[in-house]
Amino acid sequence: MSYEVRCACGQTREASAANAGASLLCVCGRAIEVPPLHQLRLAAGEAVLSAAVRVEALLLKGLLPGTRECSVCFRETGDVVHVAVECERGRMTTASGTPREQAAAGCLLGALIGGLPGLIAANRMMKQTEVEGPKQIGQDVAFTLPLPVCVDCRFDLDERQSLVRALRAIPDYAALLDRYPAALLRLVG
Repeated sequence: MSYEVRCACGQTREASAANAGASLLCVCGRAIEVPPLHQLRLAAGEAVLSAAVRVEALLLKGLLPGTRECSVCFRETGDVVHVAVECERGRMTTASGTPREQAAAGCLLGALIGGLPGLIAANRMMKQTEVEGPKQIGQDVAFTLPLPVCVDCRFDLDERQSLVRALRAIPDYAALLDRYPAALLRLVG
């Protein structure tokens, strides 16, 4: 998504989310200060908070799903199922960005193939990993979402496609699935 920012001279420049908080050079030679991303989104009429943050906040307040209609047949119901939604998982890596298991395997292979020089290189690499330590890349984004589904329709939620269709009946859940289309879904309990 691109956003327009205006220079004092009246010219506009396109800025991306990556430019948020930085400066762009105008054709007139002046620096245009690009506002933070939340201000760019707000000015463009976009949602300022991500779908995951909105869903988490609503879950904490007990406000989801906000309807008593079955998400499959749309008849009134008091029944609810819970759907585990795993949007993404963080992973641990070494400081160099290599997953720890790959670094250990590389060190072992270097020692086996390279003899003494390989052993020295492997030792140096393992020491560097110990000093710098592992890093968390990304974060876990997972929810257990309450979904209004009547008793008659519960058995219709036996595959991913039917779960997606039912979740999309709730606007906040639909926004979450738009952001994470490959999310893993399963009924809980």
